Amino acid sequence: MSKLDYTDPTLDFYNFNDEAHICKGFTIQTISNYPIIEKDGVKHRDGDPVADAYGFYRCRNFLIYSVNDGCGWGVEPSYVARVASATFVLFMKNELEKDVFRTTEEIQELCRIGLALAHQTIIQLELPEGKIGGTCTTCCGVIVPIIDNEELKKKGISSNQFEGVHQEGSKVQQEVKEYFKSITLKSKVLEKYQLIGLSVGDCKTFFIKNKQNEWITEDLTYGSRLHAIGSNDPGGRIGIQGTNKRMDIRNAMIYHKILNWNDIIMVCSDGIHDNLEPQTRGFSPNEVQPELGDVKWFKLKKEQLEEINRSYSLKFISEVASHAVSVHQFHKMMMDAIIGVIVDRKKYMEDHPDSAVPNVLTGKLDHATLLLARPTF
Repeated sequence: MSKLDYTDPTLDFYNFNDEAHICKGFTIQTISNYPIIEKDGVKHRDGDPVADAYGFYRCRNFLIYSVNDGCGWGVEPSYVARVASATFVLFMKNELEKDVFRTTEEIQELCRIGLALAHQTIIQLELPEGKIGGTCTTCCGVIVPIIDNEELKKKGISSNQFEGVHQEGSKVQQEVKEYFKSITLKSKVLEKYQLIGLSVGDCKTFFIKNKQNEWITEDLTYGSRLHAIGSNDPGGRIGIQGTNKRMDIRNAMIYHKILNWNDIIMVCSDGIHDNLEPQTRGFSPNEVQPELGDVKWFKLKKEQLEEINRSYSLKFISEVASHAVSVHQFHKMMMDAIIGVIVDRKKYMEDHPDSAVPNVLTGKLDHATLLLARPTF
């Protein structure tokens, strides 16, 4: 990890409004796509309180984030998601403010500790009598600047010397500090960053790379649902399930990616990525892959369905990215694409609250959180 710049700090947590939080090279937003139903003259929105939550700490050249989706409806999952996001972000903020150089492995370990602390905080929550704690899924992590190994080699600093960077006054620490002083404003465009992330459950992280004006998207959390047991199982979660206080880490993943200044990281809850899948958007299998013939979606194997969803959603995200001139426009275009696919279903439910929804209406109604970040904060 390179030197962190604490200029222009912003620390924020989701506060129950639908507005996007916008900073330079960064956006995050949580919305509810559920209908507003009127009953006995009183209007209420299904799914309230919103179960998604986020937290982030953003400075000039680094970001700490946590996106969480409470499992189910009600006060408990909503509260748990907010507690988890705040706990992780505040823990990582405290650790990174110690201002020591860290390796990728050390930051990975901090992410694990931060997640474990979030889980432990949830199970120790004091709730009203008769209530039990809830659970949530999560994608959390950091984007930090990194030291260019090639530049260090030119200065005679090898990787096996790197542990000496923690020793105050050591030769290697002084050489690294001098390296930072030599970085000009122009060369900051060439500076590299690293995403170090961790996920449990079915929130997703996408890496969107700009390579010679071609956008290529990668799902860093691919396969998180392959071993899920039924449609209501996210594959993993933190918090309390009944009397079970153990963390469910069946599909836990930790990942890292090197980023250039114009690459983008997208983190979202399933209210976003489920609505990027072809079946949810109203397509048949042969419209997506003609070689499948007239097969129905329910006839496909789980692995086959996961691959079709991955391929389609990655192309969709790349296509949207190619038409956006900024992270902020990219965010709006993605949100418009999600809202557009559910609008008819939502309106039908509002107009016909006691009727079954016709199968021809597309989209999945859910709470939805979208984070987009470019390293040049």
